[in-house]
Amino acid sequence: EWFYVAEALVKYTTPAPLNLPPDAEVCVPKHFPSVKLALRNLTEGQSVAVTGGDYRYDDVIEIGDHPDGFHPGHVKMPFRTLRMRGEDGARSWGRLILGRMTRGVFNNMVLLLTTTSSYKAVLQVHGGPWQVEECQVRSAGGVAIETLCSA
Repeated sequence: EWFYVAEALVKYTTPAPLNLPPDAEVCVPKHFPSVKLALRNLTEGQSVAVTGGDYRYDDVIEIGDHPDGFHPGHVKMPFRTLRMRGEDGARSWGRLILGRMTRGVFNNMVLLLTTTSSYKAVLQVHGGPWQVEECQVRSAGGVAIETLCSA
């Protein structure tokens, strides 16, 4: 039986469970076919390595606690620390909300968002510390990085 998945048209087969150690580097597309699926299956202490290519997701991915509370339309991640490293040509298309009491590093990634809402940011930061090293953060129609940290 065939199913449409936002990332690709694939024949559904039950995935084999990944028994990765708590400090593992989860690889896209080796372990998961998309950045979104890698993030959904990431646990605290693990990191993400992204090979060159375009990886798109339509959902808003929320890490940590949003000051206004969790939005039901967002995908909430169960971890507070994110380390994402890209190889040359790694492009992630989507929106990330980095909530309070979160931290992490983006390294050698191209983070992109296409939107018609001028107030939406590729990275919306409410906490930290966050490091963005050797990255490009671009938004067509919105904001690249929005920092809303409070003391």
